Amino acid sequence: MTKCRSVVIGSLSALVFSYGLVAKDVALKVGWVSQQAVGESEEGKLLEQKVTGEHRKLSKVVEEKQRAYTEAATALNNKMAALSVEAREAEAEKVNDLKIAYEKAARNAEQTMQRQMQVATQEALKSFSLAAEEYARANGFDVLLSEAGVVYVNKEIDTTKEVSSIMNKNYEIKLAENKKADKASAPVRTAAAPKAGVVKTAAAPAVKTDVKKVAAPAA
Repeated sequence: MTKCRSVVIGSLSALVFSYGLVAKDVALKVGWVSQQAVGESEEGKLLEQKVTGEHRKLSKVVEEKQRAYTEAATALNNKMAALSVEAREAEAEKVNDLKIAYEKAARNAEQTMQRQMQVATQEALKSFSLAAEEYARANGFDVLLSEAGVVYVNKEIDTTKEVSSIMNKNYEIKLAENKKADKASAPVRTAAAPKAGVVKTAAAPAVKTDVKKVAAPAA
């Protein structure tokens, strides 16, 4: 049975507000619908019967493969001593082939069942969501909840775009602050000090002198 309240209180109020659903200070009409409705619906029952039938068919194939392998392995063990080495190896190879066929059939059956269950579940939940939305719209519900969470939200109280816009603004601010912090923490480069060692001095310029010989006076 669907339960509803015109005013959100307690934990339900906290849940709705945590999702950012309230745009105005108004009372909301909130409803609850259980996913058991899927199993109770005619579509859900038919999907379950279909999946169950496929499971039985696959299980029968796997059981036949398993029986063939088990019987062959038992027969080989019973007559092992009477067989030659060549015959024993040939029979063992046949048994191994039957084992591989059984294991492959088991894997294929499991994978097929998983795919069929997934498809059936998605199909049933899609019908469930559409029916829940249709009921909520027709009966004036703002929010509809189930075990999985929020099933329906009235677009008039949906503030997703507004919250997304604020997130973008805050992100731009954070980028600017990070850029400023990176710039402030960057190391300051200073001129390198001269290397310690032998100080070379410039050589003194050579002084060129011209010495002219003076001839001695004649006696």
